[in-house]
Amino acid sequence: MVERRLTGEGSVVEYALTPWGAELRQPIESLIRWSTPLMVPGPADSDAFRPEWLALALPALLDTRVEVRSSATVGLEIGDLPLQLRATRSGFEVGQYDGHSLDATVRANPAAVLGLAAGAFTLSDARAFGLVEIDGDESVVRTVFAA
Repeated sequence: MVERRLTGEGSVVEYALTPWGAELRQPIESLIRWSTPLMVPGPADSDAFRPEWLALALPALLDTRVEVRSSATVGLEIGDLPLQLRATRSGFEVGQYDGHSLDATVRANPAAVLGLAAGAFTLSDARAFGLVEIDGDESVVRTVFAA
């Protein structure tokens, strides 16, 4: 399922899924979509939520709901870790902000971002209730979250 290989840079080792291992992506993403209600922390919830966990959840939720027509990059300000959500024709990916230009930036808590990605509420509703702030091109955010 996983192969170990040397990169071209000295003795650095990287691990990658084999084609057979990559077939697990769809069932795992289905489990992520199923468990989304459990990932959203409640107001009195003391469980910790780490923003980098969105790297798996957001692509799994958006890939099944949103058809990307043009590439876009949205910054996500959630806690102390700046992230970016990149939408391309081949799907969505989330990672640490790489310093490149952003089309828009979304400031929100993890629950609001998960709710948008799952289609639980609209961007208009999230803004009306003060759950989300947007800098930059709001139409890009609407397109990325299919709001």
